[in-house]
Amino acid sequence: MKRVCLIGGTGFLGKRVAESMARQPELRGIVRAMVRDPARAQRLRELGFELVQGDLTSVDSVRAALDGCDVLAATPGLKLGHTPTLLRALEGTSMERGVFVSTAGIFQSLELQIK
Repeated sequence: MKRVCLIGGTGFLGKRVAESMARQPELRGIVRAMVRDPARAQRLRELGFELVQGDLTSVDSVRAALDGCDVLAATPGLKLGHTPTLLRALEGTSMERGVFVSTAGIFQSLELQIK
């Protein structure tokens, strides 16, 4: 069974993505949400998501959240500078797909080379 990792699910855009994911029968029971503070992510728990504590400033923390997942849905604000950490965390994983969505992303350009 495929597993999905949602990062940013408590944010402005991420809350809406999480609600949409929860309405998809094929995603029930397979979504893991990486959150800073599980105590503040009760809604994601109510939606049936597995919660894992993580830190977007730490490659190792993001890698731990991604472990065992096949698909990444990332919605944190790109303006906050987390995209390089997310991309570095993806290096060497077997992640099949990744979707990065951000409302802040339209206001900046991203220059990052991943080897």
